Amino acid sequence: MMHNPPHPGDILANYVAGHTVGEVAEHLGVTRTALSRVLNGRASISAEMAVRIGKVFDTDPGLWIRMQGQYDLWHASRQRIKAYPFREAGNAGPIARKVATHRNSPLRFENARPATLAARSTHTAAARAVGTIR
Repeated sequence: MMHNPPHPGDILANYVAGHTVGEVAEHLGVTRTALSRVLNGRASISAEMAVRIGKVFDTDPGLWIRMQGQYDLWHASRQRIKAYPFREAGNAGPIARKVATHRNSPLRFENARPATLAARSTHTAAARAVGTIR
């Protein structure tokens, strides 16, 4: 990953050079404000905007999406994000133990029961308590 990649709007500004923002916005089919926000780094380039830019400047829309993704990922990696990895089956926490997974699933946890069995056994226990079944 790059070190502090530029906002795609900075690159787009090189393509826009020599034209007014209003003129380019008209060709793109967006408002002048929308284009200005992208050029100034205050808005992201959406997939739709990438397609529009690709058509007007004869570039690959994927290029603009990849640049935006690199920019977003670099900035997200600089933030403190609380996320915790799943633990192994033997050390699964209380929520993980309740996860109902297919028996052949690579994410199978110990002591997990399919939801239908858990619901059936709860229903059966309640019915026994009431006396409707033995």
